[in-house]
Amino acid sequence: LPQPPQINLPELMAALFEFVPSQADELALHPGDRAFRLVERDDGWVLALATTGSIGFVPSTFITPTQETRGPGGEMMLACSAPTLQGLTLQGRPAQILQVARGSQWERIGVAAGDLIVELNGATCADRDASEVMEMAIGSTPVTLTVFTVAKPVFARRRSGFSVV
Repeated sequence: LPQPPQINLPELMAALFEFVPSQADELALHPGDRAFRLVERDDGWVLALATTGSIGFVPSTFITPTQETRGPGGEMMLACSAPTLQGLTLQGRPAQILQVARGSQWERIGVAAGDLIVELNGATCADRDASEVMEMAIGSTPVTLTVFTVAKPVFARRRSGFSVV
C-alpha cells in the first residue's frame, strides 16, 4: 500500500508574556495561552493560531514550544489526505469548513464543520479565504489538509492516509 505523505503539523506553543496588539493583524496573548505556530518570518514575528480560533502575528520571543499536542480544550491539528476537496463546503477568511457531506472521505477521516483549514498541500492557508483555498486545490491529487479542530473521536490509521497527532 502507498504510504501517506509526510506532514509536519504546526507546533503548539505557550505564551511566556502578555502581548497587547498594536496592529489589527496581531494576536493578543496572556502568559500560559496556547497557540499553534503556523509561519515564522525572518523579521522575528510568528503567524499563530490561538486555541480560541483567533489568528494573528506575535513576536517570536513571546512564545515557547510545549510538550503538548493538544490545547487545553482538546484543540489539535489533524493532518489528512483525500483525492479531492469534494464533500467539503468552505466559507470565510481564514477558510473554515461549513459543511462535510455525509459518507464522504472527509467525514470518515474526522473533518467536521467548524474546523479551520491551516494548510493545503504544505502551503499556509491562514491568510486565505475559502475561494482561494478551493483554487489552490484544483489539479492537486491527493489533497493534503492540516485543519485546526476540537478533539473528536478520531483515531490514527496510517493505511487510510490520515493521522491525528
